[in-house]
Amino acid sequence: MSNVAKVTLSSEVRIAKPYLFEKSKNEQGVEKGYEIQILIDKSNVQVLQQIDQLIAEAVANGPFANEPTAFFRKPLKDSMQPTPQSGKIPASSENGYGYGDCMYARVATKFQPQIMKFNAQGAMESVIDPNEVYSGMYAHVVISAYAYKMDGSKGVSLSLEAVLKSRDGEKIVGSGGGGGAVDASTAFAGIAAPVAQPLAQPAPAPAPAGFPGQAPAPNYLG
Repeated sequence: MSNVAKVTLSSEVRIAKPYLFEKSKNEQGVEKGYEIQILIDKSNVQVLQQIDQLIAEAVANGPFANEPTAFFRKPLKDSMQPTPQSGKIPASSENGYGYGDCMYARVATKFQPQIMKFNAQGAMESVIDPNEVYSGMYAHVVISAYAYKMDGSKGVSLSLEAVLKSRDGEKIVGSGGGGGAVDASTAFAGIAAPVAQPLAQPAPAPAPAGFPGQAPAPNYLG
């Protein structure tokens, strides 16, 4: 992964599916790495151009630099297009991830990146509370790009170098990661609270012979 191109994106992006305090896992439960999805408004031409330039540099310095590059796997995707794996439309809240109309990309790393924020005094400090990182927040990110060629496949992937949380945002429900898989209050809205039932009282134990409340013993002597 030599000659890796690296850049700090010029403006904040929205974050989805953040796995920054623990590694993500595949369907078999095998750990993959730390990752986020970056969501970029289609009107944010400057950031999109930065990423396009990163991709071009990675291709120029990568293992298929001298080959035709009409087709290779690109990291940037359109949220309005269905994903090849699941057929879901990421922009949709009903049949997707609730991303809205944007461009998005997976950015990953094997090593936990630095996660920073500004405190109330305006100083930069580390984020140590995982609850502060969730799908829907905004952040500045440093990313790099590298080209790969293996098993007949070639493409460009984005690596995550660092994250600076810039502000909170509306949570993206259904995107996974720190945003949660479902909105629990909505999912359980039709379930009524249980009605408290009175505790059953145990039956009284029989009183010993000769005690009040018990029939007198029969007189067999006449």
